[in-house]
Amino acid sequence: MYKKTNFTLQIAENAIRVISQCSIEQASFELISAATNISVSKMIDNFECLNNLIAFCLTLSFDSLSRNLSIDMEKSPHKMYSIEAFWITLVEFNTTYCYKGRLVAAYFKAPASYPLVNVKHCLAKSINYKFEKTDHILKQYNGDIRFIAFAYLFQMASKVSIDLPDSIEKYGQNFVSDFYNKHIAEGLIRFTKLPIS
Repeated sequence: MYKKTNFTLQIAENAIRVISQCSIEQASFELISAATNISVSKMIDNFECLNNLIAFCLTLSFDSLSRNLSIDMEKSPHKMYSIEAFWITLVEFNTTYCYKGRLVAAYFKAPASYPLVNVKHCLAKSINYKFEKTDHILKQYNGDIRFIAFAYLFQMASKVSIDLPDSIEKYGQNFVSDFYNKHIAEGLIRFTKLPIS
């Protein structure tokens, strides 16, 4: 892992923005350099290769998500012990940290396209904590099923924050809650039928 200095964090934050706006296949030092005014040679001096920079960006994004998930539910403004409250916090994360949220969602959608990052390790404790605090049936299932369900919830939260930002802004929590009940809740049940023990 590369040292978190102000300069490497500046490179990574800009790279996260660039990568989340294009795609992993289009990402290059040149594209990031053009958008950030940081020379390719300085990026190479700090990260050696593009895969190292992308892995650093993913780690920063997953660390932000993990910190967000670690916030005690009692401190949450929703004061609900439900998977719906969990969903609302994921939408809020994707709205507040949109570029990191897009990068994480893209990773969940096609992890083989990205450098190897131990995502489960970064998030397992936070995800399990959240599921233990909910009243959802997924509370009864193992970490693998919870992780798959979480990846689905996160991708859907990202999609809503990208596709429907005006509705979120205009109607707030009511819109997000209704969307969950109409489009997400039923889909979560299918994860309880996965043949994973």
